[in-house]
Amino acid sequence: MRNLMASFTAVFWLGCTLPFAMPPATSVSRFVDARWPQGDSQPHGRVTATGTSLFFNVVGTDSNQGAISGYQVFTPEASVRVDLGRRYQLAPTFSGTLLGVDAQLVVLRGRLGALGVLHGAGFGVNRSAGLASTSSGGLTVSFHGGLLGQVPLGVGTIFLSGRYAYGTGVPFGSSAPGYQYSGITPMHFISGNLGFALPLGSVVCLTPEFAVTWATPAGDLPGSSTLPGASGLIIAPAISVGADF
Repeated sequence: MRNLMASFTAVFWLGCTLPFAMPPATSVSRFVDARWPQGDSQPHGRVTATGTSLFFNVVGTDSNQGAISGYQVFTPEASVRVDLGRRYQLAPTFSGTLLGVDAQLVVLRGRLGALGVLHGAGFGVNRSAGLASTSSGGLTVSFHGGLLGQVPLGVGTIFLSGRYAYGTGVPFGSSAPGYQYSGITPMHFISGNLGFALPLGSVVCLTPEFAVTWATPAGDLPGSSTLPGASGLIIAPAISVGADF
């Protein structure tokens, strides 16, 4: 059971045991304006570092071990956001096993708040480095889109987002013992984020954030009955520190 739980940790977040597609970055704080409406006056950007604690519970079952319980891992995220004019923001992002390019198109912005369309893609490599006698792995890619709403409260900005992501990939190498497969399992990810961006001085902002993600395979793991259709609910509190430039 312990090894199986560790495998699920790798599946969803570390990408080092099973060939599942990976999700995009958990945090959306890089696109939130802590100082309102200062960020609308001219193009600017932000460097953001995020620490995330991921708690997840797998809903599926294993034929040999029964129901699978929860697990916890910690993952870092980092991004550099560049504003291309007043409406479009581009942010190269690192998240666990993925390097991504995230973006926001601000479609509405006024004194009472803003609404933006989130979109992006991520690319990465999964490797079974922790397993003996195997060189299995895969190249993974994810695509996501959603909405981000922001409301200024005087002392900071509250925000709410919803996103959908689809991940897939191409395998390489040989199969790990006990985990026979012929491809990367595509995944669906549905996420919601709620947080508050608090300015600290004229440059730095601190952003506590809470995210919930439902992750489920788009199909069974190819060539394996070990993890038939298992899905996971991930609860992810995070804290981000950003510096505007």
